[in-house]
Formats: sequence, structure tokens, C-alpha cells
Amino acid sequence: MNGIKFNDVPSTHWAAEYIYSAFAKGWINGYNDGSFRPSQPITRAEVAKIVNTMLNRLPNNLPSNFLNPYTDITDTHWAYIHMMEASTQHDYDRDEQGIEFWIMHTCPITGEERWHVRKPKLGLDADIEDDDELELSDDE
Repeated sequence: MNGIKFNDVPSTHWAAEYIYSAFAKGWINGYNDGSFRPSQPITRAEVAKIVNTMLNRLPNNLPSNFLNPYTDITDTHWAYIHMMEASTQHDYDRDEQGIEFWIMHTCPITGEERWHVRKPKLGLDADIEDDDELELSDDE
């Protein structure tokens, strides 16, 4: 357990080995007060964060034309990007650092496909509307 201890998960807890293994892999963090709260029900936000982290699905932002389908969370919620990542159908690629960026997503409100272009060399992201023309060459 590498000396890291949650104040509410003694080594004798039935799930201690699994909890500390997940912590060591970076999948979970626990709470700011040093607890893990193993008897507390897990929230959908916590599940989204854990699953995304386990699968290395960690976008650093969402497309500018993204519409939030939820009425109970805003873009200031701690797990907003994790929730959108886990619940929005999308195609993606990864940049040189392994960070995910969305190529296309299906708008959860309208059902339409929304496309995005990223030019990593320039650090630019652009959203493409249906009537936009797009020219790509092999050297871009």
C-alpha cells in the first residue's frame, strides 16, 4: 500500500487491497479530507471520472459547439468534462501528448452530427458547420 492511507480504510478492510491498488494506478483520489468513504454510495460523476481515467479517456476540453444535455450540472461542476465524455457519442483522436480531442460528436439535444478540425501544430480548434467547405492536404 506504499504508505498511502485513507483515514477510513484500514489495512484490515475487506476491500483495502483493491482500493489502494486503484489509488496507486491513479484511478481514484479519495476526498480532500483524506477519506475514501467506502460505505458511501458512489455518484454518477465519480463513476464517470473513474471509468474515463481507467480507459485513458481524458479530453482537456469540449468543442465550442457542444450543448450540455443535463439540467442538473453546469460546466463549472468538478466532473463536467468527465460526464460529457462518458455520455456523449463521439469520434476522437489523440495529440502527441496522448490527450484526446473530439473529431465528431452527436449532439445529445438535437441528434445532429457536429464535426471538428484540430491543427495541433498551430494549436487551433475549429468547429465545422454543415455548409462549411473543408480542404485538407497531407501536409496539414
